[in-house]
Amino acid sequence: MSDTTTLSDVMMRKKDMAEFFQCSVRQVELMVKAGKLPKPVYIGDASPRWQRKTLMEWLDRLQTAESAVSQDD
Repeated sequence: MSDTTTLSDVMMRKKDMAEFFQCSVRQVELMVKAGKLPKPVYIGDASPRWQRKTLMEWLDRLQTAESAVSQDD
């Protein structure tokens, strides 16, 4: 982490995830439960967080997989 990067720049809360995906916090919870989003890491018992870098890598892999499927058609 650089000197100007804060933990909030690196870790996303449920609220941040909902804003990013333009959905409700409940929808984020449901997508995680259904395996449609990566599982969070927990800070304490009830503080789920997603690493922004991990989420972006996951989205890149998802996009690559979808591109490969569409090219096979």
